[in-house]
This record gives sequence, structure tokens and C-alpha cells, in this order.
Amino acid sequence: MKLKAYQVAEIVGGDVEGNDQVSIDSLAKIENGKEGSLSFLGNPKYKRFLDSSKSSIVIVADNFVSDKNLTKTLIKVKDPNEAFSKLLDLFGNQTSSKLGIDKLSSVDNTVSIGKDVYLGAFSICEKDSIIGKNCKIYSQVYVGENVKIGSNTIVYPGVKIYNNLVIALLVNWLNKEEACFHRNKLLQIQYGGIKYDDQPRLILILQIGSHID
Repeated sequence: MKLKAYQVAEIVGGDVEGNDQVSIDSLAKIENGKEGSLSFLGNPKYKRFLDSSKSSIVIVADNFVSDKNLTKTLIKVKDPNEAFSKLLDLFGNQTSSKLGIDKLSSVDNTVSIGKDVYLGAFSICEKDSIIGKNCKIYSQVYVGENVKIGSNTIVYPGVKIYNNLVIALLVNWLNKEEACFHRNKLLQIQYGGIKYDDQPRLILILQIGSHID
């Protein structure tokens, strides 16, 4: 897929600052950007890479002000993380089969991963977690330590699943009333996904997914 800056701006609802005709055909971390790629600056601590990055387009917050004369094109948006997530989905949907671990994801070597799992770009999976077979974990998902995700679960972009949670449809040591109580208390909507607060030994009954293998 190839997009010009003005087209990217239309997709993410941003404003172009620079050459609106410059084209990109890939996405990259800002520190690894190359000509023809698009990156985003979602965390101020990565600002130091903005000048040296070779990315043709960088998505930044709408209140961003550079202290240097930049030659690259910027697209200013309200939320760079959400904007980049939209582009990850757009580029990802060009692939018919969602399988494998994206090279831009970060997975601890203690994580157990089942068969036919997909883990999207910029997703993080911390130590001692378990991901069941056929799970689809999309871009920019955070999976904390000692998390268990049941088979066939879909986790949409931007979702955060904190430490010690079990995501599964079928449970055997937490009754339905307890699960519903925790779900009502802890679920918050974020980027159209679900954010789970940290709660040891908590199981939530979801509409997607199955038992822990």
C-alpha cells in the first residue's frame, strides 16, 4: 500500500505540516525509520530520535513544537497513538492471513505461545504469560506479567491487560456473580477496546475466547 501525506491526514483526521505529496509504503518505529516509511511520536522520551529518523512522515501531537528546523513532513493529530493504531490496522488488513509474531512486537522469552497465534506490531507481552492457540492480538496491545489468554480470543488494538489476569470464556473456580461484579467494576473503554485494572487471581467472562489450554 502506498499513501501520500494528505491521504494519511484524511485517514487519521490530522493536519499536514510540510510536503503533503510525500509518499509512504510502510510503518516503522521512529528510531528505525527509513525513507518511504511513516513513524509516530507518542512518547516525549523518543523526541530525541525525531531529527535523526529517516522516516518520510512522522505523526505528532497537535501541540507539538520542534526546537529544530525539520525537513520531514509532520502530521499533527490529537492522539498520535490512536492515529498510528488506525494505520497499523489499515496496513495489517492487506494481509489475508493473520499469523505469526510481528518483528516490531516485544515478547518476553518466558511467554508460552500456542499454535496459529498472531501478535501485531508494537504489542508487548511480559514474562510468564500464556497465549492460547488461534489468538489474534492486534497492534499496540499490552499484556502484563502472568496473564493467561484462552484460545480463539481476539484482542483489539490499544487494549491493555494488566498483571495476573485470566481472559477466558469458561471458568471453574470463580462463579458467575463474582465475575460479573469484577467486570462491572473494572472494565473501561479505551480506543474501542477494553482496559483491565490490575487484580490478582481475577477471571473475566468474555464473549470471545474459550478455556485455557
